[in-house]
Amino acid sequence: MRAKRESHHLHWLAPRAFRTLQRLSVLLLLCGGIACDSDRFAVSGIEPTVADYRTQSQVKIIGQGFKPEVGYSVYFGKAKAQDVAYMDANTLVARPPTVTEPGTADVTVVSDLGPGFLVRGGFKFVDLSGNPVEHM
Repeated sequence: MRAKRESHHLHWLAPRAFRTLQRLSVLLLLCGGIACDSDRFAVSGIEPTVADYRTQSQVKIIGQGFKPEVGYSVYFGKAKAQDVAYMDANTLVARPPTVTEPGTADVTVVSDLGPGFLVRGGFKFVDLSGNPVEHM
């Protein structure tokens, strides 16, 4: 009778060990792909934070962890920036889209690998037809 219990106990452990190995495999697979901290980046600032809403002046996205082999998309509000370029591990350059009216926009940077970073109210589209110093 004792032998049957041990057999039953071992039979119960085998599927549990298999599930643990499956979970570890998935974790390792993800770590080799998009879920590792090494694929994460951060945005610490935008320069400049203000531009005329009718023009497409160049904007620097300042941060850390940008990689040349990864593509990035930058959104100002819901509008996608044009000409996003990698400069170095701390800088991306983008041209904000033209918009129809002045306003404040969230800036979202999204990696082709999946992670994204949001800067709430990070950019202002203003009317610079008058005195530009008033909008700084």
